Amino acid sequence: MEPWLIAVVVIASSLTIYLGLSAFLYRRLFLVAGYHRQAFVDQTDPFFKPSWNWFDRAPKESVKIKAYDNTLLTGVFMPSYDEKSTCTAIILHGYRSCHEDMIAIAKMYNDMGFKTLLIDQRGHGTSGGEFTSFGHYEKMDLKKWILYVLKTYGADENILLHGVSMGAATVTLASALALPEQVKLVVADSGFTTLPRLFLANMKVKLGLLLFPGLDLILFFMHRYLLCQVNPLKAVQKSRIPILFIHGEADTEVPMVMANQLHEASKAPFKELYLVPNAAHGKAYVLDKTNLEQHLFAIIRTFFNIKKSVIKQMK
Repeated sequence: MEPWLIAVVVIASSLTIYLGLSAFLYRRLFLVAGYHRQAFVDQTDPFFKPSWNWFDRAPKESVKIKAYDNTLLTGVFMPSYDEKSTCTAIILHGYRSCHEDMIAIAKMYNDMGFKTLLIDQRGHGTSGGEFTSFGHYEKMDLKKWILYVLKTYGADENILLHGVSMGAATVTLASALALPEQVKLVVADSGFTTLPRLFLANMKVKLGLLLFPGLDLILFFMHRYLLCQVNPLKAVQKSRIPILFIHGEADTEVPMVMANQLHEASKAPFKELYLVPNAAHGKAYVLDKTNLEQHLFAIIRTFFNIKKSVIKQMK
């Protein structure tokens, strides 16, 4: 066989293997349809059971909207026990999760007097879609939910956005969009700085970094975006919405240094970083419930007109 032909065969074989590995990584990370309706939280756990019992008995309604690309998006709306409340908390779950995992957070805000909207992000829970973009397209879905709240429940609603993990990425990315002025506060729990850095931090074999160009090629061809565009670090530099960052100091999935970087980069008129010692990824509220509720409630009273609340601020 001619040397040039051997070279062509070797190059073609190498490209095939490379793109095959990139496609495997794409399917493993971005195609989440098989995780529909999956919840991580054990609602029989003593910590979560009271909030699950509350959710089971409380009035609620299933709601749905269409995304910018006509993907069906679903959620659960729960009214405030205070009929005069003009405060709504929109709550977002994390990667391969669903709205049920956020019931304890919903109860916390309901106790503060908020209406709550628990949403399933695209590709998760009962929402449509087979794919997650880790916040890139979800941020536009969230903006549609915000507009839905204002249209359905009144233009005088004041809105809080609360996200955990990938949900934190979605709320921080959305905060850099042209959002209505009724969005008063963002709470980002266990959020990452950029998607490439997140993947790199979770790779046991750093050679996986070599697959990023192939992954980008697939993402651009299939979904018209690149890894580098999922950049909450850049978003917080642009956003002027007050923000509270929450992070566990023992988080090994999204290292605590990312929370420090997000906090330092933020240009919001109010920003704060709340760290919880010994808390793993997304577990800050579980380990520090009382203190975190009190701290968050004190911040909320600055930005929201809380008329009636079960939670009382400690003196």
